[in-house]
Amino acid sequence: MEIKYLNKLKDNFQLFKDSKPSSIEKIDALENELSIQLPKTVKEFFFLTGDDYDMMLRGGGGAKQGIENMDYIRDVSFNLLKSTGQEIKNIFPFLEYADQFLFYFLDEGDDPAVYRFETELFYCGDDYMPDSSKSGYPKGVSKVADSFSSMINSVVDNKLKQQNT
Repeated sequence: MEIKYLNKLKDNFQLFKDSKPSSIEKIDALENELSIQLPKTVKEFFFLTGDDYDMMLRGGGGAKQGIENMDYIRDVSFNLLKSTGQEIKNIFPFLEYADQFLFYFLDEGDDPAVYRFETELFYCGDDYMPDSSKSGYPKGVSKVADSFSSMINSVVDNKLKQQNT
């Protein structure tokens, strides 16, 4: 697969020893199973780390995060929304942890913004994150990164800084 957006991750993959690349066949199967088209950046991410990206994005602990566990990630994420009475359409949750999950909207192009839904923000709102009610996002949602690639590049940059200290 040609890497267009995540070259920094590709060039520094050795920093993430616990991550495991996935195959194009698994990525295609996921798209077919869910009847969706994944953004190019997400396909690149799954190709480079898709079988296990848990340690890379959240430091481990809890359920494995990766393509093979996507049903679990989606179930937990949609159950969190249901438990708060929220319905956010056209999303793809890709990482869950405790009472929160990261997702992107499926209609935001090849390098979509990344958002977080967390129950603490849902229940406490402005007390937890000042002015969150003015964000224009659904209740409980905050923007994590302007693009999927910028989020992953930040993770790589942070890991490089750790290696150099």
